[in-house]
Amino acid sequence: MIGGITFLSCQAYEWYHFIHGTEGGARLVEVSAMQDIPLPGIDATKQDKVKVFPVWSTKEENSESEIVGLRLSNGRLITDERVPAIWASGTPTTGGANLHVNEYGPPAFADLFFFVTGFHGSHVFSGVVLLLILLINVNKGTYERRGHYEMVEKIGLYWHFVDLVWVFVFTFFYLI
Repeated sequence: MIGGITFLSCQAYEWYHFIHGTEGGARLVEVSAMQDIPLPGIDATKQDKVKVFPVWSTKEENSESEIVGLRLSNGRLITDERVPAIWASGTPTTGGANLHVNEYGPPAFADLFFFVTGFHGSHVFSGVVLLLILLINVNKGTYERRGHYEMVEKIGLYWHFVDLVWVFVFTFFYLI
């Protein structure tokens, strides 16, 4: 229990402090070869190193998104007729968590991974509940009064089978 609480606490800390998407969850565009499009507040010699973040607007009637402006890496906002030309001249790169680009690989592997580990996790949870029930019954002396420990053996077999399954899951997903 202490190990599980420690693990979940570490995960919560990591997700809160280290894992962030791009501004507005949008993808980042590295703009290059834009010498013919002047950008406000950017020196012409450094213009090929500008990062541009799209500013999205959602149309309510059909819930489609469109780019209505661009926020430059220096904080300036462009909302005029230069937006399509600047956006078209850029090269899209992954900038964090988003729904447009899958930077983590094919989704079939992720689907299988989360299904198998989640299914295994549900069986681990069931095993922990069974072990807690077993602990309560042992403390009450239930099995000694019955004269046999068959339930202890059954739950032990279940727990070790779930443990054996994890050996294979770990091997195939993490080592191979």
